[in-house]
Amino acid sequence: MVKKTVNAGMFAKTETPQAQTDEQIKAEKAKRRRPVGVYLRVGTRSEIEKIAAAEGLSVHAVLAYSVAYFVRQYKAGKVKIETTQKTTLKMDV
Repeated sequence: MVKKTVNAGMFAKTETPQAQTDEQIKAEKAKRRRPVGVYLRVGTRSEIEKIAAAEGLSVHAVLAYSVAYFVRQYKAGKVKIETTQKTTLKMDV
């Protein structure tokens, strides 16, 4: 069975690597990726699983691509996050 991957162009390195010491390499690897836990609604998770199955990808690959895509769109000004402000009044009795 052949495993499909997301287009590597988005994840491709943008610079040629310089000679580094072992300590520099370890430090660089440590800051490349960090796991992030996100709670999703059951329906959202189900849709992501459907997309992953349809494309022959892992759920992780779809999530990683989705987040990277969102960040690019946000930086380009194509996404606006709607927020609301709630004012509460505290009373000491």
